Amino acid sequence: MSLSNTKLTGFLSSTLKLRGLLPMACALGLLASPAALADNYQFIDPPGTEGDHTGDLYLPEGEGPFPLVVLVHPGGFVAGDRTDGAVTGWASYLTSQGYAAFSIDYTLATRDLPQPTYLYAHADVKCSVMFARYAADVALDEDWAQVDPDEVVILGSSAGGNLAGWVGARPEQAKATEHCMVDSMRDRSDAVTGTSLISAMADFKAKADAPLPGGLDENETLFLGDVTCDNPDSLGICELSGCDVGMPSRDGVCTRQAPATYIDGDEAPFLLIHGDADEVIPLDVPYVVEDALIDAGVDYDFHACSGLGHGARADDDCNSDLVGEILVDWLDAR
Repeated sequence: MSLSNTKLTGFLSSTLKLRGLLPMACALGLLASPAALADNYQFIDPPGTEGDHTGDLYLPEGEGPFPLVVLVHPGGFVAGDRTDGAVTGWASYLTSQGYAAFSIDYTLATRDLPQPTYLYAHADVKCSVMFARYAADVALDEDWAQVDPDEVVILGSSAGGNLAGWVGARPEQAKATEHCMVDSMRDRSDAVTGTSLISAMADFKAKADAPLPGGLDENETLFLGDVTCDNPDSLGICELSGCDVGMPSRDGVCTRQAPATYIDGDEAPFLLIHGDADEVIPLDVPYVVEDALIDAGVDYDFHACSGLGHGARADDDCNSDLVGEILVDWLDAR
């Protein structure tokens, strides 16, 4: 359901003029104070959920336009928000490197939703990218005027990596805006110019099949939902016999929620960073994404970090390079 233009005008005038400084420690130990715009916006209003989602825009010092990184927070699909320490750390580091950052909220998993959570969360993240490009393109205020609408990368960590990967893998969804905010956004693309997945829960079947840590946890099955097909299996995902006609599958299991399912060669570059000591999401998961990228001929970089555990941050070591430096080198080289 879309908001009317009249309602949006009043909503923006009362909420989009909040501005201040949000000091925080830079992920590499440097104190940074990027400007933060508390940006309340309603971009989706599915039945049975709260439609208001909030994003915070962080800007580097100086004058733009700055390339933007949309940050999708971790939290196991059931917790966390745009102020999570992992994403604010990334925001602070990115602004120190000349990149704007937009940290967003999305629908968290609950049994009270009328449909599986992934349907809402995927749409939330897609619409937030669209909003960012729209706000930058029309120079919604003096802060968004400093953002380059044509240079928008998405970065997702852990659970957020599933959502970021889904958006990055589905550039053909650029016109599917029926759930997003207002008519003036209907010509905006949600396609991104790059996708970075860090310790990402990017493939449920790969995790379910991995010997360690062993199967999906309760939060992941809650995110997938028990109504994704008529006969979900014990993992909370659909066996092929129970899927709707035409629903994608791999080795007999429905994979509608997996980014790798949709990678077909039209995608912008990917960056995968994952630790071989990740105790939550095994390396089997990013390898499935890598295989799909190779098969489709998509440009990508994959860093399997020796000894690195779950939830890599900017100042973590990855084979003698810092994770933050790997990310910025990739961003600069696209």
